[in-house]
Amino acid sequence: MAERAAGDIAHPEVSREPRDVSVSGVAIFLGSLLVLAIVIHLLLWGMLQAMIAERTRSNPSAAPLAEPGRLPPPPRLQIDPPQELKALRLQEDALLNSFGWVDRSAGIVRIPIERAMELTIAEHRLPVRAAQPQSQPAENEKQSEGPR
Repeated sequence: MAERAAGDIAHPEVSREPRDVSVSGVAIFLGSLLVLAIVIHLLLWGMLQAMIAERTRSNPSAAPLAEPGRLPPPPRLQIDPPQELKALRLQEDALLNSFGWVDRSAGIVRIPIERAMELTIAEHRLPVRAAQPQSQPAENEKQSEGPR
């Protein structure tokens, strides 16, 4: 055996098994794996190019019977939903807060909603609650809670 330096520790019962791992075998495996990955990527790229060519060849830009400028039948998609909702609410508020004819020949009219509620209360003599100040409900809640 070769002589060792003074600081080296010798373990005669521990040795390396030369048959455990073959460095050349691992290198060949990794090299073949790399070549296989490159071949697979090239095949996939070729398939993608073929699909793109087929799609452009078989997909015309517009349907042959399509008429330009013709809208599909309703209901259609909304272009600006918040703005359309706002316009609808303004239109409904205008109907609820105005006078107008519903059916002139039958003598049916539309009156503002507030006026209709007043007439209903007066006509049926329904009880009306007095308005309570905002501070009282908070005090009532404290009283109803009680000790815990």
